Parts: sequence; C-alpha cells; structure tokens
Amino acid sequence: MKNKTLSLLLALILATFIALNLGCSSNALQGEGESPPQSENRCGDGVCDGPENAQKCPEDCQEGEGAVPADQAGDGGISPTVEGADQAGDGGISPTLEGGDQAGDGGIPPIYVTLAGHIEDVPVYTNCDAYPDFREKLLTFAETFSGTGAAINLQIEYEFFVGAAECETEAMQAGTNGQNVIDYLATQYGYEIDAHQEGGWEEETRNGQTVDNYADIRYLGERVTSTISENVGGMVWDDPGQFIRLSRGEPGQLYPDYVWHPQTLTLAVSHQHHQGNFSRDDFASGVWKPSGHGESFWEHDPQGTLIYIGPGEHANWSDSRPWQSTPEFVETVAAQLRAGELDPNKMYTASIAIPQSILFYPEEHQKLLDVLEQLAPLIESGQAVYVTYSQAVEIWQTEYDSQPNIFFREGMTRPYEIAP
Repeated sequence: MKNKTLSLLLALILATFIALNLGCSSNALQGEGESPPQSENRCGDGVCDGPENAQKCPEDCQEGEGAVPADQAGDGGISPTVEGADQAGDGGISPTLEGGDQAGDGGIPPIYVTLAGHIEDVPVYTNCDAYPDFREKLLTFAETFSGTGAAINLQIEYEFFVGAAECETEAMQAGTNGQNVIDYLATQYGYEIDAHQEGGWEEETRNGQTVDNYADIRYLGERVTSTISENVGGMVWDDPGQFIRLSRGEPGQLYPDYVWHPQTLTLAVSHQHHQGNFSRDDFASGVWKPSGHGESFWEHDPQGTLIYIGPGEHANWSDSRPWQSTPEFVETVAAQLRAGELDPNKMYTASIAIPQSILFYPEEHQKLLDVLEQLAPLIESGQAVYVTYSQAVEIWQTEYDSQPNIFFREGMTRPYEIAP
C-alpha cells in the first residue's frame, strides 16, 4: 500500500512538472506578453501569406500553406522595389528586384521609367568659342537633377561629340577630374551615353556632301568616352533601309571601315517626325524584338537581333497628341496592374524624352522637375522605378525571361493606323 501511494505521488509531481514546462516553452516561443508575428509582406517575416508557399518560402510556410491567388492577395506590400533606385544617377544603380515578389511570382511589378536627354545636330557645338558655354550648362543640368534619383540616358548627335573631342582644354577639365564633360557625366553621375540622330533620320548626302550616320556617331562617341552604349537613340519605324542596316550592322559613311552592330532601339518615330509631324511616333509600352519595319515593327520576332524598349505615352511638353503625360500614363498602368487588368508577368516601360531646349537652359529645368514631382509618389511607393535603357534590357532578360510585351491603352489608335 505504501508503494502504491508513493507511485501515485510521483506521477502527480511528474504531470505537474510537464504542464509547467509546456507553459514556459510556449511563453519562450511567443515572448512574455508579445503578440504573434505580424506580416511584413516578405519571405522571412515569420508569417505565411500573400504569394508565399512552402516551395517559395519554406522558412515561413509548411506544406499546404500559402499560395493565395493573386486576385485575392490585395496590394499590401506586393509591389516589388528596385535596390539602389534612390541612387539612380550616381553610377551605383543595381536594379534587381528584392525579395520573393519578383515578376511571375504573383506580385505586382513596377513600371520602368527612363529619362532620355537629347543633344541635336547643331553646328555651333563644334565652335570652340561657343562650346564651353554649352558644356557648363550641361554640368548645371546634371547637378540640378542629381538629387532626383532619375536614371538618365544622354543621347548625343555627332556635332556635340566633335566639340567634346576637339574643344576641351586642361583648364576646363580641371573641374571635372581631368575628364571631358561626357566621360565625366558617365562616370560621376551614372549617365548612360547613346548615339542619337535628330528624328532618327539618316541621309547619305546633304548639299552635295557626305554626312554622318548612326555608325559614324557611335564611332566618334567611343573615342570620347569608352562607356558609350550599344543603344540607338531614336529610329524611324517606317524606314525599311534603316531597319535592315541596323539589324545587319551599319557601316559608317564618314568612317566606312567601321561597322556598328547595335543591340537596343529606343524612341521610334515615323519618317515625318523630322519634318515636325509627331502624330505617328510610337507610344507603346513594353519590350520586344521587332520583326521588321512598318506595321511589323509591332510584331515580336524571337530570332530578331534588335531589342526595342517602348516609351509609353509621353505628352509632357504642351503636346497636342491624344496621349497622357508620362506620370499620368504610369499611374494608369499601375492602377490597371493593381486591379488585375494587366498581365503582371510582363514588363511595362515609359520614357521621358528631354529636348535640348530644357537640357541647356536652366530657366526651363522647372518643367522637368514638375514632371518628376508628379512621378515621385509612384517612385516612392515602388510602383515605378528609374532605370537606364541597358538596365531595362537586363531586367527584361533576367526577370521576365525575355517575354515580349507590346502594350497600348485600350481605345488608342496605333501609329501605323494613323494616316500619313
């Protein structure tokens, strides 16, 4: 009887000990007086929600958890951001999507925005008495916009490259680390330097003299800065000869031994653009490989040699075309993505073309600052990010698996449908 009583007493003590330890363990896991983990809308926050599941985020999810359909996930925190977006323009941009909400993972992707500044074919840039003034104005522009976070492609005509090659002096370069102004903007401000033709127009002769083409501009540009890109800064979508030359490799006209094989096309216009008619300029958003000139420019060719980055609608400077401004267009696309009306697995792009009337004149800078201010809420929320054109191509290839996207807003007339 004594042994039986002792056994019951030991069992009671053991049960009490186990209960107390379970209670302590629970408190240790959760914390004294703490609430359960709160979702931070990212993998690793201790909560399995949104697009997370056991395969995509095993540290938060067990088998069978997560995988909430995209149309039920809401928009709390599923817009991916770009690392380094606040550093755009300082040469340290690394636009890779953070976290698990990459394109194709059920997240809402950002719209990729590029600023493209244009320096046209003005003969005065080759005048070494006039050149220093434009050089100084270009530096003023760079300093004014250095704090905006905008990524800038500076697209330059032949004449300004001539000025930078022939007119720079040691005294000028004393304030730019011993570099010419173009090289300085590329290395110190992160500008991407592209070859540019005004209106994308190329001709063999003018007034009986051979004139420069894209290959010549690219050739001279590389001698001014080794950082020059393989981007075509504007081209003519209804010029069959130009499309063939750029696709196969374009020989120079001034430097016939040089052949340029560009990789990326930007800012397509019709042949009427250089005559002042901008109504048939391209305004598609997205990235694809055009299959040819004319209407086939807006058809994807997986075997194509050239990649095109659509500018989206960009009526930013008192434009009479029935387009939205870049901020309006980006907001419209972002809203459609949030509403599930657009495919989130495709890449959407926008460009702000900056005329030299703004680039070189400080009194006009506020116009561009106003546009960027309108974009700021979208940039700050991660619904849009700034990238250069080369970065856009890299993102398209790595994050979107080179999936084509040719996007026009519903109801908009395509450029090729507009009568010449």
